[in-house]
Amino acid sequence: MNDDCLSPHVPRQRTASVDVDWQQPGRSPDDRCRVIAWTCACHESETVYELCESGGLAFLRRIIRGTSIIVEESHRTPRAEALQMWALLLNGCLQ
Repeated sequence: MNDDCLSPHVPRQRTASVDVDWQQPGRSPDDRCRVIAWTCACHESETVYELCESGGLAFLRRIIRGTSIIVEESHRTPRAEALQMWALLLNGCLQ
């Protein structure tokens, strides 16, 4: 981690990791969404993740930055379940 970074970096994936069914965002960009946590967006990170809440449910958002930007989201789940997924992500156990 860069000393200037305030947000966590996602570690390398472990061999025993949980697959996420990443999908295109199902709602319009105008729908309200609160980002409650995020990973570092420094120049070392090609992919950034956000933990989001909307409509009483929570989900992970993955933003892949390259020649174009790809935004994908996990299924919306109860907050406790999304927090577990977030913890797996930060421990390198989610892909």
